[in-house]
Amino acid sequence: MDTPGEPILQNAFEVREGIEMVPGTVHLVDMQGTSVLKHRIGNNADIVLVPQPTSDPDDPLNWSPLRKGYHFWLLIIWGVLMSASVNWSGPVWVVAAGYITEAQGWRFCFWYLVIFFGIILVLQIFTLEESIYRRPLADPEPQYELNNDASNDSALTGKNPNPLIAQPIRRDTVTAVSAFPIPAQTYWQKMAPIHTRNANPKKWWWLAIFPFRLLTFPAIMWVGIMVGIQIMWLSLLSVTQSELFSAPPYSFGIAAVGDTNIAAFVGGIFGMCWGGPLSDWYILRRSRQNKGIMEPEFRLWLLIVPAILNSAGLLMYGLGAYNGLSWVISAGIGTAFIGFGIGSGGAICLTYAIDAYPGIAAESMVLILFIRNVIGFSFTFAIQRPRRPSNGHHAISTVSSVHDEFLDYEQRAKEA
Repeated sequence: MDTPGEPILQNAFEVREGIEMVPGTVHLVDMQGTSVLKHRIGNNADIVLVPQPTSDPDDPLNWSPLRKGYHFWLLIIWGVLMSASVNWSGPVWVVAAGYITEAQGWRFCFWYLVIFFGIILVLQIFTLEESIYRRPLADPEPQYELNNDASNDSALTGKNPNPLIAQPIRRDTVTAVSAFPIPAQTYWQKMAPIHTRNANPKKWWWLAIFPFRLLTFPAIMWVGIMVGIQIMWLSLLSVTQSELFSAPPYSFGIAAVGDTNIAAFVGGIFGMCWGGPLSDWYILRRSRQNKGIMEPEFRLWLLIVPAILNSAGLLMYGLGAYNGLSWVISAGIGTAFIGFGIGSGGAICLTYAIDAYPGIAAESMVLILFIRNVIGFSFTFAIQRPRRPSNGHHAISTVSSVHDEFLDYEQRAKEA
Protein backbone atom coordinates (compact mmCIF):
# COMPACT_ATOMS: atom_id res chain seq x y z
CA MET A 1 0.00 0.00 0.00
CA ASP A 2 1.23 3.49 -0.81
CA THR A 3 2.21 5.72 2.08
CA PRO A 4 1.57 9.46 2.28
CA GLY A 5 4.26 11.31 0.39
CA GLU A 6 5.05 8.45 -1.98
CA PRO A 7 4.28 8.75 -5.71
CA ILE A 8 0.66 8.24 -6.58
CA LEU A 9 -0.34 5.26 -8.66
CA GLN A 10 -2.95 5.73 -11.34
CA ASN A 11 -4.50 3.63 -14.04
CA ALA A 12 -6.95 4.53 -16.77
CA PHE A 13 -9.84 5.37 -14.49
CA GLU A 14 -8.95 4.44 -10.91
CA VAL A 15 -7.23 7.13 -8.89
CA ARG A 16 -5.84 6.25 -5.50
CA GLU A 17 -3.54 7.80 -2.94
CA GLY A 18 -2.72 5.01 -0.54
CA ILE A 19 -6.32 3.80 -0.70
CA GLU A 20 -7.52 0.75 -2.60
CA MET A 21 -10.89 1.42 -4.23
CA VAL A 22 -13.51 -0.79 -5.79
CA PRO A 23 -13.24 -0.69 -9.61
CA GLY A 24 -15.49 2.07 -10.90
CA THR A 25 -15.28 4.03 -7.65
CA VAL A 26 -12.98 7.02 -8.04
CA HIS A 27 -11.75 10.00 -6.05
CA LEU A 28 -13.52 12.69 -8.08
CA VAL A 29 -13.43 15.72 -5.78
CA ASP A 30 -10.30 16.82 -3.90
CA MET A 31 -12.05 17.97 -0.73
CA GLN A 32 -8.81 18.63 1.21
CA GLY A 33 -6.85 20.22 -1.64
CA THR A 34 -3.85 17.93 -1.05
CA SER A 35 -3.88 15.75 -4.16
CA VAL A 36 -1.00 16.17 -6.62
CA LEU A 37 -3.07 14.77 -9.48
CA LYS A 38 -4.14 17.04 -12.31
CA HIS A 39 -7.31 19.00 -11.65
CA ARG A 40 -9.85 20.81 -13.73
CA ILE A 41 -8.89 24.36 -14.70
CA GLY A 42 -11.35 27.17 -14.03
CA ASN A 43 -14.64 26.58 -12.23
CA ASN A 44 -14.79 23.59 -9.88
CA ALA A 45 -11.00 23.42 -9.76
CA ASP A 46 -11.23 20.79 -7.02
CA ILE A 47 -12.40 18.16 -9.52
CA VAL A 48 -9.73 15.52 -10.17
CA LEU A 49 -9.33 14.61 -13.84
CA VAL A 50 -10.31 10.98 -14.38
CA PRO A 51 -8.54 9.50 -16.25
CA GLN A 52 -5.36 11.51 -15.81
CA PRO A 53 -3.85 13.08 -18.96
CA THR A 54 -0.38 11.87 -19.90
CA SER A 55 2.60 13.86 -21.21
CA ASP A 56 1.93 12.61 -24.75
CA PRO A 57 0.86 15.54 -27.00
CA ASP A 58 -1.27 13.12 -29.04
CA ASP A 59 -3.23 11.99 -25.99
CA PRO A 60 -6.85 13.02 -26.78
CA LEU A 61 -7.14 14.37 -23.23
CA ASN A 62 -4.44 16.92 -24.12
CA TRP A 63 -6.21 18.18 -27.23
CA SER A 64 -7.34 21.80 -27.31
CA PRO A 65 -11.07 22.50 -26.78
CA LEU A 66 -11.38 23.45 -30.46
CA ARG A 67 -9.74 20.21 -31.60
CA LYS A 68 -11.94 18.14 -29.29
CA GLY A 69 -15.09 19.98 -30.31
CA TYR A 70 -14.40 19.55 -34.02
CA HIS A 71 -13.95 15.80 -33.69
CA PHE A 72 -17.05 15.50 -31.51
CA TRP A 73 -19.20 17.37 -34.02
CA LEU A 74 -17.76 15.42 -36.95
CA LEU A 75 -18.86 12.18 -35.29
CA ILE A 76 -22.16 13.63 -34.09
CA ILE A 77 -23.12 14.71 -37.63
CA TRP A 78 -22.13 11.28 -38.93
CA GLY A 79 -24.26 9.63 -36.24
CA VAL A 80 -27.22 11.85 -37.11
CA LEU A 81 -26.96 10.89 -40.77
CA MET A 82 -26.69 7.22 -39.83
CA SER A 83 -29.90 7.43 -37.83
CA ALA A 84 -31.61 9.12 -40.77
CA SER A 85 -30.43 6.44 -43.20
CA VAL A 86 -32.34 3.71 -41.34
CA ASN A 87 -35.68 4.31 -43.00
CA TRP A 88 -35.41 7.97 -41.96
CA SER A 89 -36.16 6.95 -38.40
CA GLY A 90 -36.10 9.25 -35.40
CA PRO A 91 -38.40 12.16 -34.61
CA VAL A 92 -36.58 14.81 -36.67
CA TRP A 93 -36.08 12.81 -39.84
CA VAL A 94 -39.64 11.56 -40.06
CA VAL A 95 -40.78 15.19 -40.09
CA ALA A 96 -38.24 16.12 -42.78
CA ALA A 97 -39.00 13.03 -44.87
CA GLY A 98 -42.70 13.88 -44.90
CA TYR A 99 -42.14 17.30 -46.44
CA ILE A 100 -39.47 16.06 -48.88
CA THR A 101 -41.78 13.28 -50.08
CA GLU A 102 -44.65 15.67 -50.71
CA ALA A 103 -42.50 18.28 -52.46
CA GLN A 104 -39.91 16.24 -54.39
CA GLY A 105 -40.82 12.57 -54.08
CA TRP A 106 -39.53 9.87 -51.76
CA ARG A 107 -36.39 9.19 -53.83
CA PHE A 108 -34.96 12.60 -52.92
CA CYS A 109 -34.83 11.51 -49.27
CA PHE A 110 -32.03 9.16 -50.21
CA TRP A 111 -30.35 11.55 -52.65
CA TYR A 112 -29.94 14.05 -49.84
CA LEU A 113 -28.35 11.34 -47.72
CA VAL A 114 -25.89 10.50 -50.51
CA ILE A 115 -24.87 14.17 -50.79
CA PHE A 116 -24.41 14.66 -47.06
CA PHE A 117 -22.58 11.35 -46.62
CA GLY A 118 -20.22 12.29 -49.46
CA ILE A 119 -19.33 15.57 -47.76
CA ILE A 120 -18.80 13.99 -44.35
CA LEU A 121 -16.70 11.19 -45.91
CA VAL A 122 -14.24 13.69 -47.40
CA LEU A 123 -13.98 15.54 -44.08
CA GLN A 124 -13.37 12.30 -42.19
CA ILE A 125 -10.67 11.09 -44.58
CA PHE A 126 -8.61 14.28 -44.36
CA THR A 127 -9.36 15.65 -40.89
CA LEU A 128 -10.60 12.88 -38.55
CA GLU A 129 -7.82 11.66 -36.24
CA GLU A 130 -7.58 8.32 -34.48
CA SER A 131 -8.69 8.85 -30.89
CA ILE A 132 -7.96 5.42 -29.43
CA TYR A 133 -5.24 5.69 -26.83
CA ARG A 134 -3.85 2.94 -24.63
CA ARG A 135 -3.18 4.67 -21.35
CA PRO A 136 -0.32 3.19 -19.25
CA LEU A 137 -1.54 1.39 -16.15
CA ALA A 138 1.10 2.94 -13.94
CA ASP A 139 4.32 4.87 -14.11
CA PRO A 140 6.94 2.54 -12.57
CA GLU A 141 9.40 5.36 -11.87
CA PRO A 142 7.59 8.69 -11.80
CA GLN A 143 9.89 11.66 -11.37
CA TYR A 144 9.01 14.83 -9.51
CA GLU A 145 10.79 18.09 -8.85
CA LEU A 146 10.10 20.57 -6.08
CA ASN A 147 9.53 24.23 -6.85
CA ASN A 148 12.06 26.57 -5.28
CA ASP A 149 9.40 28.21 -3.13
CA ALA A 150 8.43 24.88 -1.63
CA SER A 151 12.00 23.75 -0.95
CA ASN A 152 12.74 26.95 0.93
CA ASP A 153 9.70 26.75 3.21
CA SER A 154 11.76 25.51 6.17
CA ALA A 155 14.36 28.25 5.71
CA LEU A 156 11.72 30.95 5.73
CA THR A 157 9.87 29.65 8.76
CA GLY A 158 12.89 28.49 10.73
CA LYS A 159 11.18 25.17 11.40
CA ASN A 160 12.11 21.76 10.12
CA PRO A 161 9.33 19.23 9.57
CA ASN A 162 9.50 16.12 11.68
CA PRO A 163 10.80 13.33 9.38
CA LEU A 164 8.85 10.75 11.36
CA ILE A 165 5.50 12.38 10.63
CA ALA A 166 4.02 12.17 7.14
CA GLN A 167 3.47 15.63 5.71
CA PRO A 168 0.64 16.42 3.29
CA ILE A 169 1.72 17.00 -0.30
CA ARG A 170 0.73 20.40 -1.60
CA ARG A 171 -0.61 20.38 -5.13
CA ASP A 172 1.14 23.66 -6.01
CA THR A 173 4.58 22.46 -4.92
CA VAL A 174 4.97 19.30 -6.98
CA THR A 175 5.10 19.03 -10.74
CA ALA A 176 5.52 15.89 -12.80
CA VAL A 177 8.58 15.64 -15.03
CA SER A 178 8.61 13.53 -18.17
CA ALA A 179 11.92 11.71 -18.47
CA PHE A 180 11.38 10.88 -22.13
CA PRO A 181 9.40 13.56 -24.03
CA ILE A 182 7.13 12.00 -26.65
CA PRO A 183 7.26 13.75 -30.05
CA ALA A 184 3.99 14.76 -31.67
CA GLN A 185 2.90 12.90 -34.79
CA THR A 186 2.96 14.59 -38.17
CA TYR A 187 -0.22 15.30 -40.13
CA TRP A 188 0.26 12.31 -42.45
CA GLN A 189 0.94 10.01 -39.50
CA LYS A 190 -2.33 11.15 -37.93
CA MET A 191 -4.23 10.61 -41.19
CA ALA A 192 -2.75 7.16 -41.91
CA PRO A 193 -5.46 4.56 -42.69
CA ILE A 194 -3.86 1.99 -40.35
CA HIS A 195 -2.62 2.81 -36.85
CA THR A 196 -0.60 0.32 -34.79
CA ARG A 197 0.82 2.67 -32.17
CA ASN A 198 -2.05 2.06 -29.74
CA ALA A 199 -3.30 -1.24 -31.14
CA ASN A 200 -4.50 -3.91 -28.76
CA PRO A 201 -1.84 -6.63 -28.45
CA LYS A 202 -4.46 -9.37 -28.09
CA LYS A 203 -5.27 -11.72 -30.98
CA TRP A 204 -8.20 -10.70 -33.18
CA TRP A 205 -10.16 -13.87 -32.42
CA TRP A 206 -9.80 -13.21 -28.70
CA LEU A 207 -11.09 -9.67 -29.17
CA ALA A 208 -14.04 -11.03 -31.18
CA ILE A 209 -15.25 -13.47 -28.53
CA PHE A 210 -14.34 -11.52 -25.40
CA PRO A 211 -17.48 -9.29 -25.37
CA PHE A 212 -19.67 -12.38 -25.13
CA ARG A 213 -17.88 -13.45 -21.96
CA LEU A 214 -19.49 -10.40 -20.38
CA LEU A 215 -22.85 -12.17 -20.52
CA THR A 216 -22.04 -13.22 -16.96
CA PHE A 217 -21.98 -9.57 -15.84
CA PRO A 218 -25.53 -8.75 -14.63
CA ALA A 219 -25.00 -4.99 -14.83
CA ILE A 220 -23.84 -5.15 -18.46
CA MET A 221 -26.75 -7.41 -19.39
CA TRP A 222 -29.19 -5.09 -17.65
CA VAL A 223 -27.81 -2.04 -19.48
CA GLY A 224 -28.04 -3.86 -22.82
CA ILE A 225 -31.67 -4.77 -22.19
CA MET A 226 -32.53 -1.25 -21.03
CA VAL A 227 -30.95 0.32 -24.12
CA GLY A 228 -32.75 -2.27 -26.26
CA ILE A 229 -36.04 -1.29 -24.63
CA GLN A 230 -35.47 2.32 -25.71
CA ILE A 231 -35.05 1.08 -29.28
CA MET A 232 -38.29 -0.84 -28.85
CA TRP A 233 -40.16 2.38 -28.14
CA LEU A 234 -38.51 4.08 -31.13
CA SER A 235 -39.56 1.17 -33.33
CA LEU A 236 -43.05 1.32 -31.86
CA LEU A 237 -43.43 4.94 -32.97
CA SER A 238 -42.01 4.43 -36.46
CA VAL A 239 -44.06 1.28 -37.13
CA THR A 240 -47.43 2.45 -35.79
CA GLN A 241 -47.63 6.19 -36.47
CA SER A 242 -48.60 5.99 -40.11
CA GLU A 243 -51.36 3.45 -39.53
CA LEU A 244 -52.76 5.14 -36.43
CA PHE A 245 -52.86 8.73 -37.63
CA SER A 246 -53.48 8.36 -41.36
CA ALA A 247 -56.74 6.48 -40.69
CA PRO A 248 -59.97 7.89 -39.18
CA PRO A 249 -60.64 9.61 -36.83
CA TYR A 250 -57.39 11.52 -37.44
CA SER A 251 -56.94 11.15 -41.25
CA PHE A 252 -53.58 12.97 -41.29
CA GLY A 253 -51.67 13.51 -44.52
CA ILE A 254 -48.07 12.44 -45.10
CA ALA A 255 -46.57 15.68 -43.76
CA ALA A 256 -48.98 15.78 -40.81
CA VAL A 257 -48.05 12.22 -39.83
CA GLY A 258 -44.42 13.28 -39.86
CA ASP A 259 -45.26 16.31 -37.72
CA THR A 260 -46.47 14.01 -34.94
CA ASN A 261 -42.78 13.44 -34.16
CA ILE A 262 -42.17 17.06 -33.20
CA ALA A 263 -43.36 16.35 -29.67
CA ALA A 264 -40.96 13.40 -29.41
CA PHE A 265 -38.15 15.67 -30.60
CA VAL A 266 -38.93 18.26 -27.92
CA GLY A 267 -39.17 15.54 -25.27
CA GLY A 268 -35.86 14.10 -26.46
CA ILE A 269 -34.13 17.47 -25.99
CA PHE A 270 -35.30 17.65 -22.38
CA GLY A 271 -34.31 14.01 -21.95
CA MET A 272 -30.78 14.67 -23.18
CA CYS A 273 -30.48 17.54 -20.72
CA TRP A 274 -31.67 15.23 -17.93
CA GLY A 275 -29.31 12.39 -18.86
CA GLY A 276 -26.39 14.69 -19.70
CA PRO A 277 -25.62 17.98 -17.90
CA LEU A 278 -28.07 17.39 -15.06
CA SER A 279 -26.75 13.86 -14.55
CA ASP A 280 -23.18 15.15 -14.28
CA TRP A 281 -24.27 17.89 -11.87
CA TYR A 282 -26.03 15.31 -9.70
CA ILE A 283 -22.97 13.02 -9.70
CA LEU A 284 -20.75 15.90 -8.63
CA ARG A 285 -23.16 16.90 -5.86
CA ARG A 286 -23.43 13.35 -4.51
CA SER A 287 -19.64 12.95 -4.67
CA ARG A 288 -19.13 16.05 -2.54
CA GLN A 289 -21.58 14.63 -0.01
CA ASN A 290 -19.66 11.34 -0.12
CA LYS A 291 -16.30 12.89 0.88
CA GLY A 292 -15.22 13.32 -2.72
CA ILE A 293 -15.78 9.68 -3.73
CA MET A 294 -17.89 9.02 -6.83
CA GLU A 295 -19.79 5.74 -7.17
CA PRO A 296 -21.34 4.74 -10.52
CA GLU A 297 -24.59 3.74 -8.81
CA PHE A 298 -25.32 7.39 -8.06
CA ARG A 299 -26.63 7.76 -11.63
CA LEU A 300 -29.28 5.09 -11.22
CA TRP A 301 -31.42 7.36 -9.08
CA LEU A 302 -31.95 9.58 -12.11
CA LEU A 303 -33.69 6.73 -13.95
CA ILE A 304 -36.80 7.01 -11.80
CA VAL A 305 -38.23 10.04 -13.61
CA PRO A 306 -37.59 8.72 -17.18
CA ALA A 307 -39.10 5.35 -16.27
CA ILE A 308 -42.30 6.90 -14.91
CA LEU A 309 -42.71 9.34 -17.81
CA ASN A 310 -41.87 6.67 -20.38
CA SER A 311 -44.50 4.29 -19.02
CA ALA A 312 -47.08 7.07 -18.85
CA GLY A 313 -46.22 8.12 -22.40
CA LEU A 314 -46.69 4.59 -23.73
CA LEU A 315 -50.14 4.36 -22.16
CA MET A 316 -51.17 7.79 -23.44
CA TYR A 317 -49.88 7.08 -26.94
CA GLY A 318 -51.41 3.62 -27.37
CA LEU A 319 -54.64 3.87 -25.40
CA GLY A 320 -55.27 7.45 -26.53
CA ALA A 321 -55.11 6.49 -30.20
CA TYR A 322 -57.02 3.25 -29.62
CA ASN A 323 -59.91 5.11 -27.98
CA GLY A 324 -59.89 7.92 -30.55
CA LEU A 325 -58.95 10.64 -28.07
CA SER A 326 -57.49 13.98 -29.15
CA TRP A 327 -54.16 13.75 -30.96
CA VAL A 328 -52.74 16.10 -28.33
CA ILE A 329 -52.86 13.24 -25.81
CA SER A 330 -51.32 10.50 -27.97
CA ALA A 331 -49.19 12.29 -30.57
CA GLY A 332 -48.47 15.25 -28.31
CA ILE A 333 -47.99 14.52 -24.63
CA GLY A 334 -47.58 10.76 -25.06
CA THR A 335 -44.80 10.90 -27.65
CA ALA A 336 -43.11 13.75 -25.75
CA PHE A 337 -42.89 11.55 -22.65
CA ILE A 338 -41.57 8.65 -24.75
CA GLY A 339 -38.97 10.94 -26.33
CA PHE A 340 -37.89 12.09 -22.88
CA GLY A 341 -37.42 8.50 -21.76
CA ILE A 342 -35.44 7.54 -24.87
CA GLY A 343 -33.21 10.61 -24.68
CA SER A 344 -32.36 10.24 -21.00
CA GLY A 345 -32.66 6.53 -20.23
CA GLY A 346 -30.14 5.33 -22.79
CA ALA A 347 -27.60 8.03 -21.89
CA ILE A 348 -27.78 7.28 -18.16
CA CYS A 349 -27.51 3.51 -18.64
CA LEU A 350 -24.55 3.69 -21.02
CA THR A 351 -22.70 6.13 -18.79
CA TYR A 352 -23.33 3.87 -15.80
CA ALA A 353 -21.82 0.90 -17.66
CA ILE A 354 -18.71 2.89 -18.59
CA ASP A 355 -18.31 4.21 -15.04
CA ALA A 356 -18.81 0.78 -13.45
CA TYR A 357 -16.48 -1.17 -15.77
CA PRO A 358 -13.95 1.34 -17.16
CA GLY A 359 -11.36 -1.32 -17.92
CA ILE A 360 -13.68 -3.14 -20.34
CA ALA A 361 -15.72 -0.19 -21.59
CA ALA A 362 -15.15 -0.93 -25.29
CA GLU A 363 -16.03 -4.62 -24.96
CA SER A 364 -19.08 -3.72 -22.87
CA MET A 365 -20.34 -1.39 -25.59
CA VAL A 366 -20.02 -4.17 -28.17
CA LEU A 367 -22.19 -6.53 -26.11
CA ILE A 368 -24.67 -3.78 -25.18
CA LEU A 369 -25.16 -2.78 -28.81
CA PHE A 370 -25.51 -6.42 -29.83
CA ILE A 371 -28.27 -6.96 -27.26
CA ARG A 372 -29.89 -3.67 -28.28
CA ASN A 373 -30.00 -4.63 -31.96
CA VAL A 374 -31.38 -8.10 -31.25
CA ILE A 375 -34.18 -6.65 -29.12
CA GLY A 376 -34.97 -3.92 -31.66
CA PHE A 377 -35.01 -6.40 -34.54
CA SER A 378 -37.25 -8.85 -32.69
CA PHE A 379 -39.67 -6.20 -31.49
CA THR A 380 -40.21 -4.79 -34.98
CA PHE A 381 -41.63 -8.14 -36.08
CA ALA A 382 -43.37 -8.99 -32.83
CA ILE A 383 -45.34 -5.73 -32.75
CA GLN A 384 -46.96 -6.32 -36.15
CA ARG A 385 -49.74 -8.63 -34.96
CA PRO A 386 -50.48 -7.11 -31.52
CA ARG A 387 -50.76 -3.61 -32.98
CA ARG A 388 -53.95 -4.46 -34.86
CA PRO A 389 -56.89 -2.40 -33.59
CA SER A 390 -58.44 -5.29 -31.70
CA ASN A 391 -55.23 -5.99 -29.82
CA GLY A 392 -53.72 -2.51 -29.60
CA HIS A 393 -54.56 -1.78 -25.99
CA HIS A 394 -53.25 -5.19 -24.90
CA ALA A 395 -49.91 -4.58 -26.65
CA ILE A 396 -49.41 -1.15 -25.13
CA SER A 397 -50.36 -2.35 -21.65
CA THR A 398 -47.91 -5.24 -21.98
CA VAL A 399 -44.92 -3.16 -23.06
CA SER A 400 -45.65 -0.60 -20.34
CA SER A 401 -45.69 -3.37 -17.74
CA VAL A 402 -42.39 -4.75 -19.06
CA HIS A 403 -40.85 -1.31 -18.73
CA ASP A 404 -42.03 -1.00 -15.12
CA GLU A 405 -40.68 -4.46 -14.30
CA PHE A 406 -37.18 -3.53 -15.45
CA LEU A 407 -37.41 -0.35 -13.39
CA ASP A 408 -38.19 -2.50 -10.35
CA TYR A 409 -35.24 -4.81 -11.14
CA GLU A 410 -32.96 -1.78 -11.38
CA GLN A 411 -34.05 -0.57 -7.96
CA ARG A 412 -33.51 -4.00 -6.37
CA ALA A 413 -30.07 -4.32 -7.98
CA LYS A 414 -29.09 -0.87 -6.76
CA GLU A 415 -30.17 -1.63 -3.21
CA ALA A 416 -28.27 -4.91 -3.28
